[in-house]
Parts: sequence; structure tokens; C-alpha cells
Amino acid sequence: MVSQRKFSEFQAYEIEAADDSGIRPKASYELATRQVGGPLNLSYTCRDHKNLLQSKRQRELAFGQAGSMLKYFGGKVAQNPSFQYALQLDCEENISNIFWADAKKMLDYAHFGDVVTFDTTFDTNKEYRPFGVFLGLNQFRETTVFGAALMLVLHKFIEEPFEI
Repeated sequence: MVSQRKFSEFQAYEIEAADDSGIRPKASYELATRQVGGPLNLSYTCRDHKNLLQSKRQRELAFGQAGSMLKYFGGKVAQNPSFQYALQLDCEENISNIFWADAKKMLDYAHFGDVVTFDTTFDTNKEYRPFGVFLGLNQFRETTVFGAALMLVLHKFIEEPFEI
């Protein structure tokens, strides 16, 4: 039952240590189930395992990673005032989506931005955030990147577009 599923402090530590070591959540969950003699003997599910890691990543992003990213973007703006980025906050004022583009990307967009595609099929990062790329074609029919985004929830991004 859902109300009975929980992590002990040691289990949470093991899950986070495995994640910090680069072990994928599924492999870590399988190891935990083997250690206790099967998934029925484990006090949580694979989904609970992933949720624990995601909440840990959200906590880290709220402080360390978000601050590092903002510092990096601030440095880029200081180097080149044409560098632009936009943040979108959720209702709790946590960063939910981030968009950025440098001067070259914006110049390329001015020249070749007749048709733009938005592609999130590449992959998600360690925090399970989709990485989106705004793409187009130049005069040689080569792919040109116009901007990039990290998203928490894709449907939020589509419903509430960034303003630059």
C-alpha cells in the first residue's frame, strides 16, 4: 500500500550514494531488490526510488546548481552584453525553465529564422530535465542552433512562452 511505502534513512543514503557514483536508478533499484531477496521484500517501488532522486535533485537545483548557472550566465553577459537568458519560475519561485542564446545564435536567427523547429528528443540530463534546442537551416542547408533550453515540465514551457 502507498501509505506503507517509505525509505529508511540508510536506504535513502544508499540510493543517493549509488546515484552520486553514477549508477543508474534502475540498476540501483535492482541491486536493492536482490539484497533483500526480491521486490516484495523491499519497502518501496522503483517509482518511489526515482521520485526520491528527483526530489533530491530539485533541492540541489534550488541552491547549488541554480546559483552556479546564474553566476555562469552573469559572467557570459559581462563578457558579451548580447548574450541573453530567461528564467521561468514555478508557483513556489523555483526555477522551472531556462532559455539562453548568445549573439551568434541571435544573428543566425535574424538571417535564417524563417523556419524554426524545437527539438526535445535528444535526451534528458541527470536531473531528468529535457534539453530543448531551437534549430533552423542556413543557406547551405546545414543545421543551425538558435537557442537552447532546460525544462522541468514541457507543457509549462508551451503554455507560458519566454519573453526576450
